[in-house]
Amino acid sequence: MVRIVRSERINGQPRLKLVAYIGSIRRDAIDLQGAHRRFWDRAAERLERFTPEIRAKFEQSIEAQIPRPPAEAAASRAAGILEAARDAARAKLAAFRAARVNEYTSAAGGTGTAGTGRDNGAGRRGSLQGTANLLDAARMSGYDIE
Repeated sequence: MVRIVRSERINGQPRLKLVAYIGSIRRDAIDLQGAHRRFWDRAAERLERFTPEIRAKFEQSIEAQIPRPPAEAAASRAAGILEAARDAARAKLAAFRAARVNEYTSAAGGTGTAGTGRDNGAGRRGSLQGTANLLDAARMSGYDIE
C-alpha cells in the first residue's frame, strides 16, 4: 500500500496524518506486470494534484518499491485498446449498413430473407433473386459492395 503522509505533533506526540492514498497491489499479484501497470495508471492520476517537483520526488520514491512496467508493455496495451476500438467501430458500421440494406430491400420488393441462409419458400431461385434485389438496393443507396 502506498500512502503519502505528513508528520504532525498532537499534544506533543508525533503523529502521521494521511495526505493522499496512492494505491496498492495485492501480494499475490506483486510479480505481475499488469498489476504494476494498473498501479502506475492510478498513481499518475492521484499524483497530478502535486507540483511537478514534489511529484517527481514521490514517483522516484515509489518506483524504488514498485518498478514501472516497460514502455513497450504500455505501447502494446495502447495498441490493443486502439485495435479493440477499431473492431467495435467496424462492427457498428457493418450493422448500420445491414440495416440500411434491409430497409432498401424491403422497399424494392425483396424477399426479406435474402442472404440470411433461410429458405424463403421459393427455393434457390427466390434466394438469388432476393440477393440481386439486395445488391441493387445497396448500389442505389450509394454503398460499395465488397
